[in-house]
Amino acid sequence: MKKDKLPEVEKVVLPKFLGMRPGKYILIALVIVILILFFLIGILPGILNGGRYVSFNSELSNVGIILDEKYIGSTEGSRIFVPSGEHKVEFIKDSEVIYSETLKIDHPIVLTLIFKRTLDVNVPVANNKEIYQRALISTIEQIEAYSAITDYSEFYNYPPLIENLARDAASCGINDVAEELFFISNFITSNEMKLDLDNAIKLFEDNNINYKSDSFNNLYSKLDDILDSNSDMVYLNTINSVNLPKKENNMFVYDETEFTIGSDSLVNIFGINTYPVKQLVKPFAVSTSYVSEYDYALFISENPYWAKSNIDTLIQDGMVDEYYLAGIFPSVDNKSLLPIRNVSWYAANAYCEWLSKKNNESYRLLSEAEWEVVAASCENKNYSNSLIVIDNDETLPKGVKGCLWELTSTSYIPLSRISGLYNSDISYPTTDVVIKGGSFINNSTTIKPSDVGVIEKKTTSEYTGFRVAKDI
Repeated sequence: MKKDKLPEVEKVVLPKFLGMRPGKYILIALVIVILILFFLIGILPGILNGGRYVSFNSELSNVGIILDEKYIGSTEGSRIFVPSGEHKVEFIKDSEVIYSETLKIDHPIVLTLIFKRTLDVNVPVANNKEIYQRALISTIEQIEAYSAITDYSEFYNYPPLIENLARDAASCGINDVAEELFFISNFITSNEMKLDLDNAIKLFEDNNINYKSDSFNNLYSKLDDILDSNSDMVYLNTINSVNLPKKENNMFVYDETEFTIGSDSLVNIFGINTYPVKQLVKPFAVSTSYVSEYDYALFISENPYWAKSNIDTLIQDGMVDEYYLAGIFPSVDNKSLLPIRNVSWYAANAYCEWLSKKNNESYRLLSEAEWEVVAASCENKNYSNSLIVIDNDETLPKGVKGCLWELTSTSYIPLSRISGLYNSDISYPTTDVVIKGGSFINNSTTIKPSDVGVIEKKTTSEYTGFRVAKDI
């Protein structure tokens, strides 16, 4: 078979470049491109943005990080890019700096875009009891706030407060938390808080930290029933008898008496406020009526710190809220006998301290139990439905029922009546206090002497006032 003759094709010859054959300069070009790409990807990012990804670690919970005087996050699983150079880093917990150091970050260059350069920084805190004490106070404040919530949703979660405290105790070398855990357990008002307590107990056990006491064991054994909406009723089974007081120096004096506060109550979260508790009430005296606007004006005139004009400072100091003395203008030139209101628990105590120094006495607020004793003596008096108390009876205190809720010296601790803490000397700073008696806006048919109102110490209300008492 005859083959077709192919046309002749001119050979393609690549020209030389700088005297080099094509294969050589193409290879060089490829190498240059590769080097440029390597520089752009593997070197330049490190030159332009040198630094390391730093993991800040702490065995403590909720430790904040301040880098060069700027807050950048917490130690909880954080990895933060820190530029090359020297940096001042501070670690804060509960608003206090617990550790600081100068952090020196080198300038790695090669392949930093692909291989992240990392550094671990650990916070040394072993055997630091001061850190633990601050964490304890902070935990109590938060637990107290969350105890007001008895039901949580998927949109509002309860944080692991007690578990975090257990972690802090282990980190700080604490070996006994029995007293504080019993106190904290008095704020368990939801199943979420109970689970948090159980998780904390596991941490205490894992770290050989004692958390048990007879008081705690007794309360813990009741928690499931307390959190159960179906529970038994506890009956007062006591007829309180109170002798009529004697009037001395414009105050009513009450003798020592054994008195059961509260009323028939369910043994669960719905009955904790009125659960009956027997009290031995020591002799005391109480003022005939509320502290008046004029009384408070005299106090302010000698204590300008508490003047309405100083409200910004008072708010900043946590003594009052923005409604302090709202709508009220106490004046020594206007002898108003209307009860003072829109004052905080702190303001009421400051008034008692001032009056004590002025009269060389020891005035204070009534306790909840004392207030119930006074209310029992005034059982047959009418409920006051206005700020003006119409009462011609001079043998008993005026305006105990109605008029204004009365501030007391008793801290509000939800489970204290059931746990026995109510009669205990154990005490930690708390935010809320008990108020008693109802006010002129409440329904007189529904307010009972055993009812418990709750108010934050710095909160002011136009429906809350106070009267003074003293020991005898």
